[in-house]
Amino acid sequence: LNNAPINGTTYCATVETTDWNDCESNTENNVWYSFTTPSNGDITVNLTAIACFGSGAGVDVSVFAGNCSAFTTNGCLAMSSGGSGSVPTFTGPAGTYYVMIDGDNDGSATALCDFDVDVDFTADPCAAGGSGTPVNDDCANAATLTENAAPISGTVYCATAEATDWN
Repeated sequence: LNNAPINGTTYCATVETTDWNDCESNTENNVWYSFTTPSNGDITVNLTAIACFGSGAGVDVSVFAGNCSAFTTNGCLAMSSGGSGSVPTFTGPAGTYYVMIDGDNDGSATALCDFDVDVDFTADPCAAGGSGTPVNDDCANAATLTENAAPISGTVYCATAEATDWN
């Protein structure tokens, strides 16, 4: 997460009967990557330096959550050779995600492609354990206001409702 891209390729990749479908509702020769987020947050999968040397036009990139036998799709994007792109940013819970990259984005043939892949992650400051919850979020930690004192700053951003809050 939030590191320099790593090099990847679909050269010599295979397709398995258990592989999931891509953006085109099919699956060509593919490679898989995984990453784990420590908390809720915004996730973006990026591909750069896409260079294909087969008969296809680029790659399909699919992002899944769950496990290898029961995925949910979080995003998918076809990207052309010679270009770069990002699967649209989505907000996801803490957990493990899988990225399937297959070598084709036009449905005509399997492309052999090299690429660089990385993941951007921005933690939700309001998630459990996040740094955004105000220190005076509940009655027991009320900030003290003093007469004729300088104003104090406050926010309700990331404030939570407590079972003991008054209506």
